[in-house]
Amino acid sequence: MKIFYVLSFLVLASILSAGTVTFHTDNALATGWRTWMFDYTVDNPYTPHLTPATVQPIFAFETMSYAHRGYPFIQNGIPVTSAVSSSRLIAKTAYPIITSTLPDTTLHLEYGDYCSATDFQLAALCKINTVNPNSPWSTTAQAGDTRIYGGATMKIVQSHGSASTYYTTTKVTLTDCWFTSTAPYPYNIGSGAAITGYGWGKIDPANSDTDWMTPLNSNDGFVEFQYSSFSSVVQTAFGEYGNDCMLYPATVKRYARFGSAGSLPSQVNSSSYNDMILDLTAGSYYYYPFDSSHRMMTNRIAGNPIGTFPGSVVKVYNGCYWEAGTTFNTFTGSLTFDLSNIPGIQTPANLRIMQRQTGYGTFFNVVPSTIISTNPLRLRVDNLNVLGQFALGSTGGNNLEINTPLQVTVTHISAPSESVRIDWDPVSSATQYHIYYSDEPYDIPAHWGHLATVPVSSTHYSLNPSYSKKFFYVTAEK
Repeated sequence: MKIFYVLSFLVLASILSAGTVTFHTDNALATGWRTWMFDYTVDNPYTPHLTPATVQPIFAFETMSYAHRGYPFIQNGIPVTSAVSSSRLIAKTAYPIITSTLPDTTLHLEYGDYCSATDFQLAALCKINTVNPNSPWSTTAQAGDTRIYGGATMKIVQSHGSASTYYTTTKVTLTDCWFTSTAPYPYNIGSGAAITGYGWGKIDPANSDTDWMTPLNSNDGFVEFQYSSFSSVVQTAFGEYGNDCMLYPATVKRYARFGSAGSLPSQVNSSSYNDMILDLTAGSYYYYPFDSSHRMMTNRIAGNPIGTFPGSVVKVYNGCYWEAGTTFNTFTGSLTFDLSNIPGIQTPANLRIMQRQTGYGTFFNVVPSTIISTNPLRLRVDNLNVLGQFALGSTGGNNLEINTPLQVTVTHISAPSESVRIDWDPVSSATQYHIYYSDEPYDIPAHWGHLATVPVSSTHYSLNPSYSKKFFYVTAEK
């Protein structure tokens, strides 16, 4: 009989030849409104006054886009035309294909023209306290929100020629792009600080230049970006924002989906993609039919949840956490988690779903959940009126890890530019070793790929640099 012992489960997360590019954009165009933020001209700005004729309600913009031309709007009864967006490359690292002097005004970062099917669309907004994240959002000079936009296509393009011969070529195309922002409200309703955030997308190889996309490729094709310096100044009929945005190979994979909540009840069933089902049974319309259509979204983040956890939880699953949201200001809903792919579950009754306090605070609290199915294993949280981020924990009887009959420490990992090497301690009486790999740390064993069979005389294995961001484990066969 052959016996297999798991030697190690490790993450090799170095980025080899990683490239970054930073663009500055002026006059990114934000339009449309549906989700209320605060009232601007009243003593209590944190409670909606449903009389828009006598107060100035401020709404989150519905879309964000790169405007190739100006668009007419009516602002305070006066026709106003928006400015044209512009973008330029201002910085780069480890990007040998770019040899131009910076700033380079021929290179642009563009994302979905106004009212196109490829612009950013608001998928969720959660009111938060941007100064003290575990405190109520409606605190003077501390109010703000976390908002999530999705569904966009981003491109790095280069312009050529003069006015009469102008044309562009696409260097990199990113599809299914999302971004999350922390938006402090203007002083003295919020702190007045700049808006910052991060986002992600996936490289479209068929519509990208190989030499351009290679420095941004994280093996699996995901790209991240972070941005800053959005203005927190109130803008009404439309908004124009400037920002610096840096793109780089993704360090964390995210799986987000959104859907329409135009009529209730509504559901986003993305269980086959990110293990989540979000149901909304009720939601508040601020000024129907002004805001007759809303959205809802789910997201799985393949990373370790960071925060303070309840004392009753003795084990926290570190393979992923989840996020859910909607554009409704108030709502009632439920969230179902499919835990079929979570390893090390022996006692489902001791599993606990935890939610960040206020949605995005640093403290996690256990929320009541019900096992609604054992095959597949699904837990549901009912009566939710705040969404945000969620994690999985256990009060005992679940190790939430790939079962490892024998743990042996990995003694050496090296990732020089020419190779990646993993080393392990020898196991007595072993006949050979097997190496497995995956893009995900929490895949069930059946989903891991068999990389190699190694003779017992060896306790190391070298790989080419394309494996520098994979996850590995090694078994010993006796």
